[in-house]
Amino acid sequence: MWGFLRLAAAAAIITALVISRPKKTTVEEVGTFDDAISGELGRFVGILNSVNSEQDKAYVSGLKRLRESRDDVLAEAKRLLVGRSDTPFAVRHSIILAVAALQSADALDLLSLVALNPQPLPPVDDPHADEHHHHGAEEAIQAEMLALDAIDGIEALADKGFGEALEVLVRAASVPSNAIRGAALAALAAKPDRRDAFGRALSTLPSELRHLGQLRRVPIEDVPQVRDPRVHLAGKELDGASVPSPAGERGDRAGEAPRHGAPAISRS
Repeated sequence: MWGFLRLAAAAAIITALVISRPKKTTVEEVGTFDDAISGELGRFVGILNSVNSEQDKAYVSGLKRLRESRDDVLAEAKRLLVGRSDTPFAVRHSIILAVAALQSADALDLLSLVALNPQPLPPVDDPHADEHHHHGAEEAIQAEMLALDAIDGIEALADKGFGEALEVLVRAASVPSNAIRGAALAALAAKPDRRDAFGRALSTLPSELRHLGQLRRVPIEDVPQVRDPRVHLAGKELDGASVPSPAGERGDRAGEAPRHGAPAISRS
Protein backbone atom coordinates (compact mmCIF):
# COMPACT_ATOMS: atom_id res chain seq x y z
CA MET A 1 0.00 0.00 0.00
CA TRP A 2 2.69 2.51 1.07
CA GLY A 3 5.43 1.20 -1.15
CA PHE A 4 3.98 1.73 -4.62
CA LEU A 5 6.46 3.38 -6.95
CA ARG A 6 4.88 6.42 -8.57
CA LEU A 7 4.99 6.71 -12.33
CA ALA A 8 7.37 9.09 -14.01
CA ALA A 9 4.31 10.92 -15.30
CA ALA A 10 3.43 11.90 -11.74
CA ALA A 11 6.91 13.01 -10.66
CA ALA A 12 6.44 16.62 -11.76
CA ILE A 13 3.16 16.82 -9.87
CA ILE A 14 4.74 15.59 -6.66
CA THR A 15 7.72 17.95 -7.03
CA ALA A 16 5.46 20.93 -7.66
CA LEU A 17 3.39 20.11 -4.61
CA VAL A 18 6.41 19.78 -2.35
CA ILE A 19 7.70 23.17 -3.51
CA SER A 20 4.39 25.01 -3.37
CA ARG A 21 2.64 23.72 -0.28
CA PRO A 22 3.27 25.17 3.18
CA LYS A 23 6.22 23.66 5.06
CA LYS A 24 4.18 21.56 7.42
CA THR A 25 4.56 17.85 8.01
CA THR A 26 1.79 15.32 7.53
CA VAL A 27 1.73 14.52 11.24
CA GLU A 28 1.37 18.22 12.15
CA GLU A 29 -1.49 18.73 9.70
CA VAL A 30 -3.32 15.65 10.95
CA GLY A 31 -2.72 16.55 14.59
CA THR A 32 -3.94 20.14 14.25
CA PHE A 33 -7.07 19.37 12.21
CA ASP A 34 -9.85 21.16 14.07
CA ASP A 35 -12.66 18.76 13.12
CA ALA A 36 -11.54 15.53 14.78
CA ILE A 37 -11.94 12.33 12.78
CA SER A 38 -14.28 10.13 14.76
CA GLY A 39 -14.29 6.42 15.47
CA GLU A 40 -11.95 3.78 14.13
CA LEU A 41 -11.12 5.91 11.09
CA GLY A 42 -9.62 8.57 13.35
CA ARG A 43 -7.69 6.01 15.34
CA PHE A 44 -6.33 4.37 12.20
CA VAL A 45 -5.29 7.69 10.67
CA GLY A 46 -3.33 8.33 13.85
CA ILE A 47 -1.65 4.94 13.51
CA LEU A 48 -0.76 5.60 9.87
CA ASN A 49 1.10 8.72 10.92
CA SER A 50 2.92 7.16 13.86
CA VAL A 51 4.22 3.74 12.73
CA ASN A 52 6.70 2.82 10.01
CA SER A 53 5.67 -0.73 9.14
CA GLU A 54 2.54 -2.64 8.26
CA GLN A 55 3.89 -5.40 10.51
CA ASP A 56 3.77 -3.10 13.53
CA LYS A 57 1.44 -4.52 16.19
CA ALA A 58 -0.44 -1.21 16.43
CA TYR A 59 -1.02 -1.21 12.67
CA VAL A 60 -2.19 -4.83 12.57
CA SER A 61 -4.65 -4.40 15.44
CA GLY A 62 -5.83 -1.03 14.10
CA LEU A 63 -6.47 -2.49 10.66
CA LYS A 64 -8.52 -5.29 12.18
CA ARG A 65 -10.71 -2.81 14.06
CA LEU A 66 -10.96 -0.60 10.96
CA ARG A 67 -12.34 -3.46 8.86
CA GLU A 68 -14.73 -4.52 11.61
CA SER A 69 -16.20 -0.98 11.54
CA ARG A 70 -16.32 -0.73 7.72
CA ASP A 71 -19.71 0.96 7.38
CA ASP A 72 -18.96 3.64 9.98
CA VAL A 73 -15.49 4.18 8.51
CA LEU A 74 -16.86 4.73 5.01
CA ALA A 75 -19.54 7.12 6.27
CA GLU A 76 -16.97 9.19 8.17
CA ALA A 77 -14.57 9.16 5.23
CA LYS A 78 -17.24 10.40 2.87
CA ARG A 79 -18.17 13.18 5.32
CA LEU A 80 -14.61 14.46 5.33
CA LEU A 81 -13.79 13.96 1.65
CA VAL A 82 -16.94 15.11 -0.14
CA GLY A 83 -18.65 18.47 -0.05
CA ARG A 84 -16.23 20.40 2.16
CA SER A 85 -13.09 22.43 1.56
CA ASP A 86 -11.48 22.69 4.99
CA THR A 87 -10.09 19.15 5.32
CA PRO A 88 -6.30 19.49 4.96
CA PHE A 89 -4.54 17.63 2.18
CA ALA A 90 -2.56 15.43 4.59
CA VAL A 91 -5.78 14.38 6.33
CA ARG A 92 -7.48 13.52 3.03
CA HIS A 93 -4.40 11.59 1.94
CA SER A 94 -4.47 9.54 5.16
CA ILE A 95 -8.21 8.94 4.88
CA ILE A 96 -7.88 7.57 1.34
CA LEU A 97 -5.09 5.26 2.48
CA ALA A 98 -7.39 4.03 5.25
CA VAL A 99 -10.31 3.50 2.86
CA ALA A 100 -8.01 1.57 0.52
CA ALA A 101 -6.79 -0.53 3.45
CA LEU A 102 -10.35 -1.80 3.95
CA GLN A 103 -9.88 -3.80 0.72
CA SER A 104 -13.65 -4.02 0.47
CA ALA A 105 -15.84 -3.75 -2.59
CA ASP A 106 -17.97 -1.36 -0.54
CA ALA A 107 -15.09 1.14 -0.68
CA LEU A 108 -15.05 1.20 -4.48
CA ASP A 109 -17.67 3.93 -4.88
CA LEU A 110 -15.76 6.41 -2.72
CA LEU A 111 -12.38 5.53 -4.25
CA SER A 112 -13.89 5.89 -7.73
CA LEU A 113 -15.33 9.28 -6.87
CA VAL A 114 -11.87 10.53 -5.93
CA ALA A 115 -10.02 8.84 -8.81
CA LEU A 116 -12.37 9.92 -11.59
CA ASN A 117 -12.76 13.53 -10.44
CA PRO A 118 -9.22 14.94 -10.27
CA GLN A 119 -10.25 18.31 -8.96
CA PRO A 120 -11.28 19.40 -5.48
CA LEU A 121 -14.47 17.62 -4.47
CA PRO A 122 -17.44 17.94 -4.81
CA PRO A 123 -17.44 16.61 -8.39
CA VAL A 124 -17.69 18.92 -11.38
CA ASP A 125 -21.37 18.20 -11.90
CA ASP A 126 -22.20 19.66 -8.46
CA PRO A 127 -23.94 23.00 -9.18
CA HIS A 128 -22.51 24.44 -5.94
CA ALA A 129 -18.90 23.37 -6.58
CA ASP A 130 -17.67 26.90 -7.32
CA GLU A 131 -19.20 28.14 -4.08
CA HIS A 132 -17.16 25.68 -2.04
CA HIS A 133 -13.77 25.68 -3.75
CA HIS A 134 -11.22 27.96 -5.27
CA HIS A 135 -9.58 25.89 -8.00
CA GLY A 136 -6.05 27.17 -7.50
CA ALA A 137 -2.98 25.47 -8.87
CA GLU A 138 -1.94 23.92 -5.56
CA GLU A 139 -5.41 22.57 -4.88
CA ALA A 140 -5.50 21.00 -8.34
CA ILE A 141 -2.13 19.34 -7.74
CA GLN A 142 -3.32 17.98 -4.42
CA ALA A 143 -6.48 16.63 -6.04
CA GLU A 144 -4.43 14.75 -8.64
CA MET A 145 -2.24 13.25 -5.93
CA LEU A 146 -5.31 12.09 -4.02
CA ALA A 147 -6.66 10.59 -7.24
CA LEU A 148 -3.40 8.64 -7.59
CA ASP A 149 -3.86 7.37 -4.01
CA ALA A 150 -7.33 6.21 -4.99
CA ILE A 151 -6.02 4.49 -8.14
CA ASP A 152 -3.70 2.45 -5.91
CA GLY A 153 -6.67 1.37 -3.79
CA ILE A 154 -8.75 0.50 -6.84
CA GLU A 155 -5.92 -1.58 -8.28
CA ALA A 156 -5.69 -3.47 -4.98
CA LEU A 157 -9.39 -4.31 -5.32
CA ALA A 158 -8.80 -5.45 -8.90
CA ASP A 159 -5.99 -7.66 -7.61
CA LYS A 160 -8.52 -9.28 -5.28
CA GLY A 161 -10.71 -10.14 -8.25
CA PHE A 162 -13.35 -7.40 -8.16
CA GLY A 163 -14.31 -6.94 -11.81
CA GLU A 164 -15.94 -3.58 -11.19
CA ALA A 165 -12.60 -2.22 -9.97
CA LEU A 166 -11.03 -3.21 -13.27
CA GLU A 167 -13.71 -1.27 -15.15
CA VAL A 168 -13.00 1.81 -13.03
CA LEU A 169 -9.35 1.61 -14.09
CA VAL A 170 -10.51 1.54 -17.71
CA ARG A 171 -12.59 4.66 -17.10
CA ALA A 172 -9.70 6.35 -15.31
CA ALA A 173 -7.66 6.14 -18.52
CA SER A 174 -10.04 8.76 -19.96
CA VAL A 175 -9.63 11.26 -17.12
CA PRO A 176 -8.15 14.57 -18.38
CA SER A 177 -4.89 14.08 -16.46
CA ASN A 178 -1.88 12.34 -17.96
CA ALA A 179 -0.65 11.32 -14.50
CA ILE A 180 -3.92 9.55 -13.72
CA ARG A 181 -4.19 8.10 -17.23
CA GLY A 182 -0.66 6.76 -16.92
CA ALA A 183 -1.29 5.25 -13.49
CA ALA A 184 -4.46 3.53 -14.67
CA LEU A 185 -2.81 2.17 -17.82
CA ALA A 186 0.20 0.91 -15.86
CA ALA A 187 -2.16 -0.87 -13.44
CA LEU A 188 -3.99 -2.49 -16.35
CA ALA A 189 -0.72 -3.51 -18.01
CA ALA A 190 0.63 -5.05 -14.81
CA LYS A 191 -1.03 -8.44 -15.34
CA PRO A 192 -1.50 -10.52 -18.50
CA ASP A 193 -5.14 -11.31 -17.70
CA ARG A 194 -5.98 -7.60 -17.99
CA ARG A 195 -4.89 -7.39 -21.62
CA ASP A 196 -8.42 -6.91 -22.93
CA ALA A 197 -9.18 -4.15 -20.41
CA PHE A 198 -5.85 -2.50 -21.21
CA GLY A 199 -6.66 -2.52 -24.93
CA ARG A 200 -10.07 -0.97 -24.33
CA ALA A 201 -8.56 1.74 -22.14
CA LEU A 202 -5.83 2.52 -24.65
CA SER A 203 -8.34 2.79 -27.48
CA THR A 204 -10.05 5.71 -25.72
CA LEU A 205 -6.92 7.87 -25.96
CA PRO A 206 -6.15 10.16 -28.90
CA SER A 207 -3.18 9.04 -30.98
CA GLU A 208 -0.86 11.67 -29.48
CA LEU A 209 -1.36 10.14 -26.01
CA ARG A 210 -1.02 6.46 -26.90
CA HIS A 211 2.57 6.54 -25.65
CA LEU A 212 1.16 6.57 -22.11
CA GLY A 213 0.37 2.90 -22.66
CA GLN A 214 4.12 2.18 -22.60
CA LEU A 215 4.49 3.26 -18.97
CA ARG A 216 5.39 0.42 -16.62
CA ARG A 217 6.21 0.16 -12.93
CA VAL A 218 9.55 -1.37 -12.04
CA PRO A 219 11.23 -2.26 -8.74
CA ILE A 220 13.29 0.64 -7.50
CA GLU A 221 16.46 -1.47 -7.61
CA ASP A 222 15.93 -1.99 -11.36
CA VAL A 223 15.88 1.72 -12.19
CA PRO A 224 19.02 2.46 -14.28
CA GLN A 225 21.64 4.47 -12.44
CA VAL A 226 24.41 6.67 -13.86
CA ARG A 227 27.72 5.64 -12.34
CA ASP A 228 29.72 8.43 -14.00
CA PRO A 229 27.76 11.52 -15.12
CA ARG A 230 30.73 12.60 -17.25
CA VAL A 231 29.68 10.11 -19.92
CA HIS A 232 26.86 12.55 -20.77
CA LEU A 233 29.25 15.47 -21.34
CA ALA A 234 30.65 16.41 -24.73
CA GLY A 235 33.46 18.49 -26.23
CA LYS A 236 35.19 20.95 -23.93
CA GLU A 237 32.94 19.99 -21.03
CA LEU A 238 34.20 16.42 -21.28
CA ASP A 239 37.85 17.50 -21.65
CA GLY A 240 37.66 19.65 -18.54
CA ALA A 241 35.88 17.12 -16.34
CA SER A 242 38.01 15.53 -13.67
CA VAL A 243 35.89 14.24 -10.85
CA PRO A 244 37.96 11.99 -8.58
CA SER A 245 36.64 8.54 -7.78
CA PRO A 246 36.28 7.39 -4.16
CA ALA A 247 39.62 5.60 -4.59
CA GLY A 248 41.33 8.89 -5.49
CA GLU A 249 41.66 8.12 -9.21
CA ARG A 250 40.34 10.30 -12.00
CA GLY A 251 37.19 8.35 -12.86
CA ASP A 252 37.16 5.74 -15.64
CA ARG A 253 40.52 5.03 -17.21
CA ALA A 254 41.26 6.13 -20.76
CA GLY A 255 40.26 3.60 -23.35
CA GLU A 256 37.80 1.79 -21.10
CA ALA A 257 34.12 1.78 -21.96
CA PRO A 258 31.98 3.85 -19.58
CA ARG A 259 30.46 1.76 -16.83
CA HIS A 260 26.70 1.99 -16.39
CA GLY A 261 24.22 0.78 -13.81
CA ALA A 262 24.04 0.79 -10.04
CA PRO A 263 26.72 -1.07 -8.10
CA ALA A 264 25.81 -4.46 -6.71
CA ILE A 265 24.71 -4.15 -3.10
CA SER A 266 24.68 -7.09 -0.75
CA ARG A 267 21.32 -7.59 0.94
CA SER A 268 22.48 -10.28 3.35
